[in-house]
Amino acid sequence: MGGGVTVARISFLTSIFVLSLSESALANVPPSPQSLLALISILPIMILLTLLGGGYAILKRHNQVLIQSGKKPFLPRSRLLKIGGAIILIFISIPVDGPIALVGLLFGIVALVRGIKMVRWGVHSFPGRERPPYLEGANPVRLIPAGFILIPVALFLIGVPVAYVGYSTFYMSNATVDKLVKDLVAYQIAHSRLNKMEPEESIYIFGRKQKTWELRRLQWNYEIELDSAGQDRGFKIHLTPTRFPFFPYNYFTSRPSYLVDHAGDIRMVYVHRKTPCPSDAPVVMRLGNDEIQQILSKMHQ
Repeated sequence: MGGGVTVARISFLTSIFVLSLSESALANVPPSPQSLLALISILPIMILLTLLGGGYAILKRHNQVLIQSGKKPFLPRSRLLKIGGAIILIFISIPVDGPIALVGLLFGIVALVRGIKMVRWGVHSFPGRERPPYLEGANPVRLIPAGFILIPVALFLIGVPVAYVGYSTFYMSNATVDKLVKDLVAYQIAHSRLNKMEPEESIYIFGRKQKTWELRRLQWNYEIELDSAGQDRGFKIHLTPTRFPFFPYNYFTSRPSYLVDHAGDIRMVYVHRKTPCPSDAPVVMRLGNDEIQQILSKMHQ
């Protein structure tokens, strides 16, 4: 039991250190926070449920039986090697998005196997059944529920890094999206005023070179549709997020969905899947006439 507590404590301290790293250290397509949280949660949850089920006493007796019979346990007996190996794998997988899914899969398989073993130990520990020596004193009332809880939890946590692979590659902060949407709408309004005609069916993309990369990322993340109501009747622009993890992991993140109009009102709601912003959504930003006039001056130049 003491070994399990030590592993849990070190895993917790490792997670605190990882989450306190500066953003620049994770700038090279870092994993999503959801993937990182799932990765550092798998082993502590396994340790906790193993403790609650009484599994560590069984593992100790089982290893003793293997050693007495001349066999070697599959995992090293040294706690330091186990802890060090887990920490090294976590830190290796942190900087890049892809490896974290592989390490999460490895940890998840370990937890899944542990859960299945605990259920089997519990079944073989019922009174009246012949049990191997290492199951002496095992309590099926503790082992079976702990194992049944661990199995689905491990399966769910395995899926988190897989669902979020590639999500951080195109991820844009909400503040960045807000700024780009505001600029995009301001240029569209200024373009329609400058030409004194109804808005074109294709959105006018502002041409500042420093915005090229952000605009591409915006178009990778959002479906941009312009709805022109005709001469002197204005227009609406829908910016609907398209990139989400697959179900049910999409409900662990949210993205803003926008609806803007020729008056400069920007409406927004947070969504968990590709959902256009409704027309009655609250107005979160409003473009002032001064901002539009500044862009008009640049376009005249």
